[in-house]
Amino acid sequence: MHRDELKALGLEKDVIDKIMELNGVDINAAKKAIETERDKEKNRADGLQQKINDIEPLAKDNEAVKKELNDLKGEQKKAAEQAKADGADKALTDSIKAVFGDKKFVNDYTRDAVIAAAATEST
Repeated sequence: MHRDELKALGLEKDVIDKIMELNGVDINAAKKAIETERDKEKNRADGLQQKINDIEPLAKDNEAVKKELNDLKGEQKKAAEQAKADGADKALTDSIKAVFGDKKFVNDYTRDAVIAAAATEST
């Protein structure tokens, strides 16, 4: 609202002053309410930002822990597969040795080569 608008309506200066004063009170009350709401939201936003700041390091630690856990799971899986393979190889080697029984070989090298060749052909 502007004084010129009120003057154009033919109102006297005293009436215009009173209207402008009342309008100023309303405007200042609205500004105060808006500022209060803004401050409230700013405080809320600051609080949320603080929570984010507090949680971010935990999330990074969590990511590191998840990565380490996944790495350990991978290592454990590889170790289990290797143990299974080693167990199968040992069982196969023991079976081949049982087949040869007390047979004599020229030397240990020959015996190991024959067993390895038999194991390779079996797989």
